[in-house]
Amino acid sequence: MFDRPRFHALMIAQAPTITLSRRGRPS
Repeated sequence: MFDRPRFHALMIAQAPTITLSRRGRPS
């Protein structure tokens, strides 16, 4: 179980990017 601030920060920082990418690309 990874509970490091860096890993958490990366997920939070990439979360909006992934969401925008999925919305930008219609499946």
